[in-house]
Amino acid sequence: MFKVAGGTVGGTLAAGVHESPWSAAGPQAASRLPAWVKSVLTVCCSRKDEERKICALKKYSERLPTVSVVIPFFEEHWTTLLRTVVSVMHRSPPEILRQIILVDDGSTMKDFLQSPLETWLKRYVPKAMVVRLPYRRGLIVARQEGAKKAKGDVIVVLDSHCEVMTNWLPPLLDPILKNHRTVVCPLIDVINQATFAYAPQDHGGRGAFDWRFFYKRLNLRPHEQANLPEPFP
Repeated sequence: MFKVAGGTVGGTLAAGVHESPWSAAGPQAASRLPAWVKSVLTVCCSRKDEERKICALKKYSERLPTVSVVIPFFEEHWTTLLRTVVSVMHRSPPEILRQIILVDDGSTMKDFLQSPLETWLKRYVPKAMVVRLPYRRGLIVARQEGAKKAKGDVIVVLDSHCEVMTNWLPPLLDPILKNHRTVVCPLIDVINQATFAYAPQDHGGRGAFDWRFFYKRLNLRPHEQANLPEPFP
C-alpha cells in the first residue's frame, strides 16, 4: 500500500495563483472558482482509500515491470498539474516507477508552466522530465512524443488533471506481466469539479461505445461478476 501524508511539497505556489475568483467582474468569475479553490489546497493531499473490499483479497506478482508515466498537458492549472505528478510520485512503488514524462503541447499563456515548472520538478520530483513541443500538436501526438522518451517496460498515459489512488499500479501491471499484448484501463472515479470531493464512479462496469461512438457504461455480465477481482474485457 502506498499512502501519502497531508502537507505541502516544497510549500510553494506560483505567483498570482491565490488571486480570488471574484476579483474579476462578469460571468467568468464563478467559473474561476474551482481553479482558485484548488490553488489554495495543498499540493500533497491524502484522500480516503476507496479500494473495493474484494480487491483487497487480490494477490499480485512480487516482480512487476517498470513504468514510464506520460502526462500531456496544455495550459494546465499549476496546482492541478502538480497534484497529478505528486500523487504518482507518492503512490507508486519506487522500484516500479522509472520516470514521469510531462509533455507540454505548446503552452504559451502561463509563465509558471515554463522554467518554474522545470525548476520545481528538478528539486522535488527528480524522476520527472518535461518534453516541449514547439507548437500545439494535439493530444495524440503529445502522447506519442512522450512515449518516444519512455525507458520503462510499460507506458502508462494519464490526464494532467487527475490523482492516482493507493495501490493503483499493481492491478494494471499484473495482467501485462501475464500477457504482454494486454492493454489495460483502470476504474476511473470522480473528483467533483466544484467541491473537489472524491467519490467512486461505480462498483465496476464495462466501458463500451454505441454505433454513434457515444461512450456507455455497461453492467458486468454474470460470469465477469463471479470472477472478480480478476480483470474483465
